[in-house]
Amino acid sequence: MTLLSVDIAKVDRMAQTGSSLLRLIQNDELPILDLLVRESLQNSLDAKKAENSHVNVDLSIQGFKKDTALKHFQGLTDTFAHEFPSEEQKSLVIRDSNTVGLTGPLSYEEMDSREEQGNMLNLVYEIGRPQQKEGAGGSWGLGKTVYFRAGVGLVIYYSRIRKEDGTFESRLAACLIENEEKDRKSTFIPYKKEEKLKRGIAWWGVPQGDKTVPLTGKEEIQSILEDFNIEPYTGEETGTTVIIPFIREKNLLTEKIGEEQKPLPWHSSIEKYLNVSVQRWYAPRLDNQHYPHGGWLKCAINKETITKDSMEPAFKVLQSLYNRTLKVKEENDILKDSEVYVESIKTRNVLKKAEAGKISFALVKRDVLRMTVPDNLASPYKYFDIPNVSDVENSPIISHTRKPGMIVSYNTSGSWVERIQAQNEDEFLIGIFVPNSNNPVIDSHFKNNAATLEAYLRKSEKADHRSWSDYFDNGKSLNLVSRIQTTMTRRVNQKIDKQEKDVKNVKDNQLSSVVGKALLPPRGYGKNSNKKPSSRKETGNGPAVSKTKNFVYTIDSVKPITLYQTEIQFSIESNKKPSKAQIELAATAERDTIKADKWESEDGTGTTFPFIIEDIVVDGEADVQEVTTVESGRSYAEKLSLNSSAKVTGKMTVRSQDPLIQMKILMVDLTESESMANE
Repeated sequence: MTLLSVDIAKVDRMAQTGSSLLRLIQNDELPILDLLVRESLQNSLDAKKAENSHVNVDLSIQGFKKDTALKHFQGLTDTFAHEFPSEEQKSLVIRDSNTVGLTGPLSYEEMDSREEQGNMLNLVYEIGRPQQKEGAGGSWGLGKTVYFRAGVGLVIYYSRIRKEDGTFESRLAACLIENEEKDRKSTFIPYKKEEKLKRGIAWWGVPQGDKTVPLTGKEEIQSILEDFNIEPYTGEETGTTVIIPFIREKNLLTEKIGEEQKPLPWHSSIEKYLNVSVQRWYAPRLDNQHYPHGGWLKCAINKETITKDSMEPAFKVLQSLYNRTLKVKEENDILKDSEVYVESIKTRNVLKKAEAGKISFALVKRDVLRMTVPDNLASPYKYFDIPNVSDVENSPIISHTRKPGMIVSYNTSGSWVERIQAQNEDEFLIGIFVPNSNNPVIDSHFKNNAATLEAYLRKSEKADHRSWSDYFDNGKSLNLVSRIQTTMTRRVNQKIDKQEKDVKNVKDNQLSSVVGKALLPPRGYGKNSNKKPSSRKETGNGPAVSKTKNFVYTIDSVKPITLYQTEIQFSIESNKKPSKAQIELAATAERDTIKADKWESEDGTGTTFPFIIEDIVVDGEADVQEVTTVESGRSYAEKLSLNSSAKVTGKMTVRSQDPLIQMKILMVDLTESESMANE
């Protein structure tokens, strides 16, 4: 039997402790599974072999027998017994291939200089050493601490590399990090009784002096892998497998997610959640052979590959937008029928070339995202795991990424979106900013530390890569991020404003038609269509005054607020007895008036009525009652009860889902159950 010796880190000067390491990449915004996907895939992508076109990554859940597996690690069989009495346990396994693996020396004693330090020492034995590779994800060590938080602190690293002489070598080591302040009885690290001070860090490997180094024996490694149900690398394969045993599935799924009032479909299992999470953070690079900065990502969950065709619509949109910045547009593009814009974002006197990058954005309808019947998929806010900060509109969504292809963040508030207009509830503005990464920085002061825009942005990221922010270098800042944000939001709004102006002429014509028609009775309308129309007094270019048997009313003005919002001002004066009036919205199609209930019925369009009364304010003595459709429950009319000789003025705000559908205003006299309506 293979037994790996334990190497317990001693308390020493300026040495990290387990508790401090676990806090290094503490992130209150993202669930651990998302952090795990972001960091683990980035490590794999950074390690791609130059000759391969893509990187393979498989994330899976594997069962194993506790005592059978732990017998290979000195002291762990006893320490895990108190916390995990059950023999059947599960691991979360991240396996990559087409990567170089954990290369480099096995110990620091083999090194003559820091330049010789390779992936093995960096990942398993080092914390916080900067990545030197151009376009890499960030710093070694800080991101990897999420491995220790996903399980109970134990992580096993298995790798296969090709050595300089062309032969292959397998390597295996383990590390355990825990809070050193834990009670001695509940710790997993097998401390000796005489050890009073603890650091909360230990490694397992082959003894070498007073330390351990990774195991390299092929047969011994094979024995350990079999007991964890892990497949070894064979043939020409090289890569790294990270094994995180003793996961608590329920905890991982309910952490942050449990706050949702209605759990989403991907909250039902770790596998389903990982599937969405991979798409959420790597949509630009996932199964995208147009990706220009190294290899594309081929990712599977339990060996089932996530293909471009199987991606969720929201993430297909994001990849399409990314590819458009590369001037790539595929035949089966999900955005082929959507409004899409790609705008160059330029800065002055900072970069050698004026273009800092491109913003690619689209106005995407609900049906493109398959949010309509029969699919009824969740909104992009749910897929991107961000809030819609507007109560009545769809907040814009802007994401950003650099060379590694990982989305830094999705934004619905803050500097990336704060000046961009919101959209109506049937449409989403989704965008992605892609920097011109190789653009050199002009400022000689920054050239040594940030010679390109990519280097500047990379340095601006924190350990969890969740944001870009301008920074000072010896009292000087380029303010590149803020310049990009300011220019970008202005360019997006310019395009939206142009679209609004293009439609505004159509809208104005419709509104002028509404003002005129609102004061005339419809032809052949209702049961009393043969009755004499109500009188109508022309008042020149101003509003027209009309009357029914029981009240006089005026539509004072109909004016647009935005492309999708209209303000209607009216006044009603009751005759000598109490009366009831209903101000109602209807749509027109081929000279026919279609009321809300008819529109939503099976005999009508069978879709949601395109207008909704968002707000109404009435000045005067009148009871106001909202009227809604049976199917969608949306407000399409307001019923007003007036006292005798009462006069009220009112103002209501109407939202349209489609500015090209013509709206009509109906004033219905409900007094004495009459159905006469004047429009």
